[in-house]
Amino acid sequence: MNGLICRGEIYYIEGGHATGSEQYADRPGIIVSNDLNNRYSKTFEVVLLTTKDKRNLPTHVRIESAKHSSVAICEQIMTVAIERVGRYIGKLTVEEQAAVDLAMMVSVALCPRGWIAGLRYLIASNSFIREETKSEE
Repeated sequence: MNGLICRGEIYYIEGGHATGSEQYADRPGIIVSNDLNNRYSKTFEVVLLTTKDKRNLPTHVRIESAKHSSVAICEQIMTVAIERVGRYIGKLTVEEQAAVDLAMMVSVALCPRGWIAGLRYLIASNSFIREETKSEE
């Protein structure tokens, strides 16, 4: 951690009140807001993690970069104040970040249904990373 809260980092998110099926804080969460926001704002967008088994939905992503194997619940993106951001836990891998990005796109309907299978294939095969690496050389 460099002293700034960055996109893709995992922190313990403290406190909060949940109603109905909302997720309650006091658990790890992934910072998903952009780094420009994170530098100047006092609030952050977060996707919370759970260690409980969840149904295999396109908005659920398995995360191994947290202290315990977890599921990112990407259909429940929440805004938290800086005061709720606790201790640093870790950072997502490139593949985990890509999968979380895709799951959030699915959640807010920014990804046409036909793209989901193709994008998941690219993430699973890492071919998008290989292509990006070739173009950088």
